[in-house]
Amino acid sequence: MGKMIFYDKVEAAYVAYKIDEIQGRKKFSMISKELLKEGQTVLANAEIVKSTIERELYE
Repeated sequence: MGKMIFYDKVEAAYVAYKIDEIQGRKKFSMISKELLKEGQTVLANAEIVKSTIERELYE
């Protein structure tokens, strides 16, 4: 489910980018910054899960 939400956000960012091309606005920058922030959060959470699993395996 999280994967679909991420893909939806990527698609929304692309659409905003195309709208910016047509209208010359800065919507894409705001959406891309938000997407990057969320991506970093996902990576941080994945690292926590990985570390937890590794710790449990080696204890």
